[in-house]
Amino acid sequence: MTSTTFDDDTIIDFVKTASRVAFASAAAIGIPGNLFVLFAIIYSRDLRTVSNIFIFNLALADLLFLMGVPILIIQSIKGEWIFGPIVCKLYLASSGVNQFASATFMGVLSFDRYLAVCHAVSSTRIRTKKFAAVLVLISWIIVIIEVAPLIKFSKVVERPNRYNKTTASCTIYWGDMDKFDDQVVKIRRIFTTYSFTFSYLIPLIGQNYYPCMAKTLSILGKSTSTEKTNDEDTFIQKVFRRNADPFGTSFNPSRKHRNFKSPIYSPVSLANGKIVIPSARDDVTL
Repeated sequence: MTSTTFDDDTIIDFVKTASRVAFASAAAIGIPGNLFVLFAIIYSRDLRTVSNIFIFNLALADLLFLMGVPILIIQSIKGEWIFGPIVCKLYLASSGVNQFASATFMGVLSFDRYLAVCHAVSSTRIRTKKFAAVLVLISWIIVIIEVAPLIKFSKVVERPNRYNKTTASCTIYWGDMDKFDDQVVKIRRIFTTYSFTFSYLIPLIGQNYYPCMAKTLSILGKSTSTEKTNDEDTFIQKVFRRNADPFGTSFNPSRKHRNFKSPIYSPVSLANGKIVIPSARDDVTL
């Protein structure tokens, strides 16, 4: 064995070990964490808000992925797929659900924030739990449609590895098996483009709601009485920064959703002609 091969094997082994530790840690923290979110929203009436309904589904999507982490770790240790074609489809489907559902519900949250801030009065008639339930249903239908190709084209493929030993792998492939080596790169590029478009690019368009939010908060800041202090103006800017861009800056399928009452997820309402933005500890009136 040459020194180059030895170095490559050492690096690969290190990366695999680090990945196993990272995934195991994510599962150990993420599974109970997301379960806590689900049970908290289910059993606490105060947390059953429109925004938290979407957060509930985000946590559910994360949990579906994290439940498959043990399979991923075992596959890494064994060096091949040993669970058969049915589990292969289920595993890739759960990963796809996490990817697409996380992006979809972040986009839905962006839309919800747009309504709450830019149409604070008129949106109160439609921002109901029934409205949230309809959006959730539509979102899951979209996710199922997006995941369908993964279920259809996922399969267990047996090919020689770098040591010329035939091993099985769970992958996405729809071409001629006799031309696997020639077509697999092209298929992976197509799948990567597909995933990027539907799990990131399209939901990212939701950020277009935030120029309106910025304009609205800016007008609110300028229309306040002369007794308002600079500290209050600074607070408005901070609120906008916390509301803006929940998708672009925090896109991570393995994130945790534990901050139930932060302004980013809490509804903005009107009280006696004043804007009320609930915070994590109390209500702040501007």
